[in-house]
Amino acid sequence: FILVIANLLAAIGMIVQYRLSPDIAIKQLVWFCIGMVCMVLCTLLMRAKRFFRSINIPLMILSIGILAVLLVIGEENGGAKNWIVIGGISFQPSEFVKVALVFIMANHFTVIERTWDWLPSAVFAIIAAMLLVMERDLGAALLICGTYLIVFYVATGKTGTTLIGIGAGAVGAVASYHLFDHVKARVAIWLNPWATYSTSGYQVAQGLMAIASGGAMGLGLTKGMPKSIPAYNTDYIFAVICEEFGIIFGIAVIALYLVFIIRGALIALNARTRYLMLVAFGCTVLITLQSFIIIGGVIKLIPLTGITLPFVSYGGSSMIATM
Repeated sequence: FILVIANLLAAIGMIVQYRLSPDIAIKQLVWFCIGMVCMVLCTLLMRAKRFFRSINIPLMILSIGILAVLLVIGEENGGAKNWIVIGGISFQPSEFVKVALVFIMANHFTVIERTWDWLPSAVFAIIAAMLLVMERDLGAALLICGTYLIVFYVATGKTGTTLIGIGAGAVGAVASYHLFDHVKARVAIWLNPWATYSTSGYQVAQGLMAIASGGAMGLGLTKGMPKSIPAYNTDYIFAVICEEFGIIFGIAVIALYLVFIIRGALIALNARTRYLMLVAFGCTVLITLQSFIIIGGVIKLIPLTGITLPFVSYGGSSMIATM
């Protein structure tokens, strides 16, 4: 079920990408094939006992190191300084840091006898989130914090510590609002995108109008005007789907993610070991939160943050990391 749904979502994304730009769709197909190879390799490595657990410390050092390097040499795109360009090919390291987080959490939560057992993973998550905020990659920071807190609570059952973590995250969010102008702008756009329609609110407003113009059944493939939306093939791909295929189809896409999430949870419940359970659950939480954050941002349920819709949005880093 997991693989079928992932492929179906990728196929929907490929159809929409081809309608928007055949060249982009071909690139996406290449990234999808590379992602499939990575998926097979990762599956085989998971069968090698203790492989990912043995590289836990290198994963932590490499993840923090590459995020720190981004502050110096990172390329800015969409307001976030979170891209590295090598030989004309750009990639987003935060996509792979999210995957590393799952394995790091699973390793530290497998045996919990004292605070020190899980504390290194908490320090890693805090440092990674702080670096991402400094790079203005708010979506990835929110994703890392949310994933960590949910997995932490499930693994430890420590309600008090989890609430402290949520409180610290809330304080950090308020502090970010007062410290960074771009955070204030995002919140203002969320509250009323029409007030700044001709400038900063244009993207959110256009996305909402695209969804509304599609109605229940959609305008039909190639019949809409998706290119009037900035980031139409990445952050706002869900609005394009709703415009041309309809809101009912958009709800069906959400339903596919829900089935994916349920299957992921069932895999976690039936895992052979605690470590495998935590890896499966962490991956499921990651996909769940990422889908919720971007779809919620597109429909103006929450402030928009620039992350991709798993399997559907254009992006090599996202496709490979998700697969």
